[in-house]
Amino acid sequence: MPFGAGEALRRRETSNALGRAARSGLLSDVASHRGFDRCSTALRTWTPAGHRAIWLVLELRQSANRRPEGVKADWGGGFVVRFSILVGVVLAIVASRWASGLAIGSATVTAWIGLGILWSGIALRLWSFQTLGRYFTFTVETSRDQPVIAKGPYRVIRHPGYAGVLVAVIGLGVVIGNWLSLIGLTVAVACGLVFRIRVEERALLRELGSDYQSYADTHKRLVPYIW
Repeated sequence: MPFGAGEALRRRETSNALGRAARSGLLSDVASHRGFDRCSTALRTWTPAGHRAIWLVLELRQSANRRPEGVKADWGGGFVVRFSILVGVVLAIVASRWASGLAIGSATVTAWIGLGILWSGIALRLWSFQTLGRYFTFTVETSRDQPVIAKGPYRVIRHPGYAGVLVAVIGLGVVIGNWLSLIGLTVAVACGLVFRIRVEERALLRELGSDYQSYADTHKRLVPYIW
């Protein structure tokens, strides 16, 4: 084979090899990107759903707690909280579909951050369950022999259980990954919790009197140093 023809053949083979490598790298990048999208989708759907299911089981277990001697004074507070959660969830879903341009950021990053916030709220709520023990019920119940608890998370605020709900809901809003969904969900649930707190404190002041008033005078309700 003449020298010039051999050189041309080698150049052509080199060019073909480089082309194959480039195409292979491009396909690899596309596959990697698709894999990243699938991972992000899984984090936003199946993974959060599993965490919500675990939270629901923990809540259902605590809801079985009853106080036979307790006097119920719920005044619809439980219904208002449940309704506010329903409204918040509907708002969050609608906002995520109709305001997709208000995405918080990277799907995977926001999902992991949201799950961290969600479990921080759940942990605070479980701590509140453990601290109050038999006195933590899902309906507002009071009794004359009920002590004023000022230990655990109750050293900081008066209603850490409700604060845990609010933090967990913020985490869910971050997982959804839409600013409008986050705001709508948080505001709706916060309104329900404020109403429930008002109902609960009215009952506690009536039954526990000056002991609870003294505690309330030195501890904020839901957010340290603010309210």
